Amino acid sequence: MTAEWENSAGRLRNETEPNGLGLALATIGIVAVALAMTVAGYGLLGWAIVIGLASITCLWAGISLEVAEQRRLQGLGDERERSDGLR
Repeated sequence: MTAEWENSAGRLRNETEPNGLGLALATIGIVAVALAMTVAGYGLLGWAIVIGLASITCLWAGISLEVAEQRRLQGLGDERERSDGLR
């Protein structure tokens, strides 16, 4: 396991653990979709558009971060296999 010091908080961070930011953003995006549908049902179309755009942005960012995180973790696994001599 490789670890490095995180400059901002001074905590020891493990590079092989997944980051939860993508899941949090995707969850916020799903909640925002429900909120936009509720607001649209009440007839406040301006707010529905604003919240809809925010939900699309959160969903896109969350899913993109999760895909990038999975690729990063797979890359770490490949490097570890190569360094151990396993192919």
